[in-house]
Amino acid sequence: TSVFQQTCATCDGSREEGNQSLMAPPIANLTGWYAREQVTKFRSGLRGTDPRDQHGQQMHEAVSKLSDEQIRDALTELATLPFVPPMAAINGSPNAGEEPFRDFCMECHRYNGHGELAFKSAPIAALPDWYINAQIAKFIDGRRGYHPDDEAGHKMQKMVLRPENKEQLANIIAYITTLAKEHPIKKNSK
Repeated sequence: TSVFQQTCATCDGSREEGNQSLMAPPIANLTGWYAREQVTKFRSGLRGTDPRDQHGQQMHEAVSKLSDEQIRDALTELATLPFVPPMAAINGSPNAGEEPFRDFCMECHRYNGHGELAFKSAPIAALPDWYINAQIAKFIDGRRGYHPDDEAGHKMQKMVLRPENKEQLANIIAYITTLAKEHPIKKNSK
């Protein structure tokens, strides 16, 4: 059994399809560069060390125990897994969310939600709405983006406060869930 199956599959599922009850996203959908970036953040303590972030702490603890070689092997195996289409679980209007997405999110996450290495912005089109919603809540209350060296996290904290209300945020998230169908993620992009 690979370290990937021993460590990652425990929370994220055998196909890395994610597990909402554990707040584990479908990491099978992440691009290679973003998966590396997040593992590095968890490992270094830039993410997952806030005492209020139980799920982040679990991830920090899990990757902190792995060697560089084990992480490299896990990321290599992750790149071979098929994309798992995210399912919508939050009520919102994708039509009403398109314009605010363009206003608040598109500059960093791009028109297709694939993210951008230059900005270190997440490929959000690959993520389920429940996970996006949970991460936005973490940015808003400071459980994510708290570390002084997390530049991308600081930028995101400022941006998540811009939507006018929860309904607008739900609409934006509903629109994001349409992007993976319109613009399929290229998982193995650098």
